[in-house]
Order: sequence, then structure tokens, then C-alpha cells
Amino acid sequence: MLIRAVIHHLNDIETCFQEIFRILKRGGSCMIQDRTPDDCLVEGSTEHIRGYFFTKYPQLVEKEISRRHSGENVRDALKHTGFETFSEHTLWETRRNYKTRQELFDDVINRTGRSILHELNDYQLQDLVDYLKEKLPGHQPIVEKDRWTIWKADKK
Repeated sequence: MLIRAVIHHLNDIETCFQEIFRILKRGGSCMIQDRTPDDCLVEGSTEHIRGYFFTKYPQLVEKEISRRHSGENVRDALKHTGFETFSEHTLWETRRNYKTRQELFDDVINRTGRSILHELNDYQLQDLVDYLKEKLPGHQPIVEKDRWTIWKADKK
């Protein structure tokens, strides 16, 4: 069973994991992929654009952290649910390839696929794009990546 980018929408992940454990056959595995606060708050770079959002607008950090489960919380919930073995790994996934900087800037202005940007008004979005222009001078193409954590849990 694979659960991708779901648990950050849930306040009570243990109840979710209990249901997964219940329906899994003995010997079955569950893979959970989501971002932890540590994944989201990686420093900004030409590949990790999201990090620049939090540098420019630190008030977004609290909002981002409030909707994410820490790795420790996920591990504890898996353990309390009855999973006996589990592992945790990080993965860098290509979010999008931009042929030009302008493609990235248009994507940010349109808030495409980045719900955290709905916390900013149009003026702040333009200010963020101007900031990105400073941080990404002349970098083309841009390969944007996001870091994820993956937990694999086995039912014995």
C-alpha cells in the first residue's frame, strides 16, 4: 500500500495507521511518502526553490511546520499502531524542469502546486519573484526538486 502526500492533511495519523494495519495482510507493507518540517525547511538553492520562500517570508515557517508531522511523530505512530519493523529514508524528487527563469516566476505568481503561496497576497508574491531573480541570476534551465521522507512499515 502506498500513501503519498496525504498525512500532512491529517491531525490524527495514528487512527489512519491503525486502519492501514487492520486491512494489510500479514507480511504486507505500507509505504508513506510526505514532507516533514525538516524536508520543507532545507536551505534555498537553485534546486530547492521552496527554501527561498521561507527565507524571504519567515512567517510562512510556522504555517508550514503546523501542517507537517515530524519524523519522530510518524515513527511513534507506526510503533503504537502495531508495526514491528519500519524504516525511514529521504528522497529528492524533481518537481519540475523550467527551460527559463520566467517559467519559474510565472509558476510562482500563479501559485501552481504550492499551497503555501496562498498565504501571500499578490504584492508579496511579486516581491518573492523579485527576490528569486536576485537568488537565481542567469540560472537556466532550472531543475526544481523537493525533498520527501519515505517510511516503510511491515506487518509481521
